[in-house]
Amino acid sequence: MNNDAGSTPIVREGAILPLVVLLQEGFDEQKRFAAYALGSLTVTNEWNRAAIGRDDAIAPLVALLLSGTDKQKEEAAYALGGLATENDANSAAIGHEGAISSLLEFLRMGTDAQKGLSVYALRQLANNDENCVAIGHEDGIPPLVALLRAGTGDQRHEAACALGNLARNNAPNRVMIARDGAIPSLIALIREGTDTQKIYAAYALGNLSLENEENSETTGREGAISPLVALLRTELEEQKDIVACALANLAFVNDANREAIGREGAISPLVTLLRAGTDRQMEVAAIALANLAVYNDANSTAIVREGAVSSLVALVRAGTNTQKVRAAFALMQLADSNDENRVTIAKEGAIPPLVKLDRMGTSKQKQFAALALENLAKNDAISTTIALQGGSTRSSLRNGMFQNFWKPFGSSATKKVVHHSV
Repeated sequence: MNNDAGSTPIVREGAILPLVVLLQEGFDEQKRFAAYALGSLTVTNEWNRAAIGRDDAIAPLVALLLSGTDKQKEEAAYALGGLATENDANSAAIGHEGAISSLLEFLRMGTDAQKGLSVYALRQLANNDENCVAIGHEDGIPPLVALLRAGTGDQRHEAACALGNLARNNAPNRVMIARDGAIPSLIALIREGTDTQKIYAAYALGNLSLENEENSETTGREGAISPLVALLRTELEEQKDIVACALANLAFVNDANREAIGREGAISPLVTLLRAGTDRQMEVAAIALANLAVYNDANSTAIVREGAVSSLVALVRAGTNTQKVRAAFALMQLADSNDENRVTIAKEGAIPPLVKLDRMGTSKQKQFAALALENLAKNDAISTTIALQGGSTRSSLRNGMFQNFWKPFGSSATKKVVHHSV
């Protein structure tokens, strides 16, 4: 009972098992309303979702989805989508029971209502990596792209989010989604959609661009950057980290995108996010600014001019462990660009916290703090200051790690920064 402390009274009083029995043994209407009741109990209540999964409701709901009446199938799809929401165990169980093929059949051949319920369920199921593979293998991407292009308003934002989830941890899905023509439709949503559609489209484009140079190039060439930067400037405060993630991915290993993002004016709102955002927004803004600074002296200079350094130093000094890593990485990139940046970084007091991080931080913090100090030490006066404060200016680090740094960070640590689950 303690595990269900946050569940609704009807669940605490034992309603789930009788509803499961009705799913299995009731008349047609009883089965339908039992599925409806279970689906309703999943809404906004994680304890109910867990309890319903534990009480073996998933198998009979999938059975109803496979062989019930049309109305029963609709209620089952709704309930399964609710059970999969932010619950990986339920998502895995639903996939293992064989629900995905039936949901995709709904998506291809169903009524508007059935398509809406199916895409809602698939969106939630796609938060599970194994389900992402299954949806791709079951040829689920083309009907999702079709819905993105020509569905109702709600269907389009659900399809965008589903595609974003499918792309998040799955490189083959990124290729298939782009091949099926999703990128222009997602950009159209960012330009002309509702606020919700814009955010989910930004989420999908960000994940499609992750470690995929072709998708990143296509997204930039098709005109996504200007509306993404405009979205970053809006009042949708809670979702700005999603947009910053997309820009960070587009800037990753793509010179043209870096130039375009800087030219469109993204640096100022990213620095504002770095200075006054949530913890998550600060992390993502730091990595976006760092990516923009790579091999781009104009962006790097603009980032420093906008006042990013003081905020980055504050994060190195007193941020969360993740923020310290991101901020040290950003300072490393800015210090690599030019001597004026190095002088500004030193004047803003970066050396003592970087030296401390190099001595006492986690392995990743030490790595980036050391590299930042290495780049700062390209200035002889700053090199002397670092040495006086007991910091390292080990050329072996610069020569052995910095040259190979960019690709390993993109293929491992950057994933944790630029991925965002909606």
